[in-house]
Amino acid sequence: MEQRKNLERAHFSKPESFQLESVKRNKSGLERFIARLILRTMDRQLGLIDGEFIRGKYVFDACCGDGRNTFMFSDSGAAAVIGGDLTRAALFRHRDEAQIPVLDRTAAVNLESIQLMDCESLPFADQSLDTVSVLMGLHHMDAQSFLAESYRVLKAHGALIVVDPNGGHILRRLGTAMGRRSGISPEHESFLAMPDVARLLRSNGFRIVAHGSFNLFSEIWFQITEMFRRRADVSFYLKIGLAVLNPLDELLRVTLFRFFPGLGWRQFAVAKKNHS
Repeated sequence: MEQRKNLERAHFSKPESFQLESVKRNKSGLERFIARLILRTMDRQLGLIDGEFIRGKYVFDACCGDGRNTFMFSDSGAAAVIGGDLTRAALFRHRDEAQIPVLDRTAAVNLESIQLMDCESLPFADQSLDTVSVLMGLHHMDAQSFLAESYRVLKAHGALIVVDPNGGHILRRLGTAMGRRSGISPEHESFLAMPDVARLLRSNGFRIVAHGSFNLFSEIWFQITEMFRRRADVSFYLKIGLAVLNPLDELLRVTLFRFFPGLGWRQFAVAKKNHS
């Protein structure tokens, strides 16, 4: 287990492990347009989170990386929010910036709200939090350990929000191969299928209130463009294809994926802590 954590630290100490540096490009209207397209693809899950789980709540954002989600939760009215991550290099990527772009807005950088921590052994008291989120971070941890800890720290009927790659997708092997070639995905990572996530949630005392999926063509195209990273301009401008693929994926989310959630590239689950 410790070896896996050391591999995670080593991976995220490399600049190429971060996918969203290009959203800071703003030398022209076209660059700003493409940057917004990227954010709509990669931050789509933030638009799916019901405000009732954030506003006025005590929130913990696990595997927060550079804190983008944490900062947005803070700006969205959380009573208090803390982000935690195992990797120092990720946490302080924005230490020299006042604001960073997130989804369709900018969020104020607050380094005091993010902390270096092991999310498999949380430093919070029992039943002290209203909401725990892990957005694209479950595959970086031992899922069983994290879910047990989440159950411990959540108040009765508290909410757990999980977003992660759909490990059971028919094209997942291709996506993983592309991610490893571009340097985004390390060799040691693996992803859980939707039924496996559901089983783990239930076995750890959670009641699933929503479990669906989103993204497909937009994210596959994003990963294809990342394979040209050494030619940064080519990689960036190819992403203009998201202008067509983002609306298509949103249409799929509200239609086809409702009936066949296994076709979505990312899974989205909301679970409540059972209280006996």
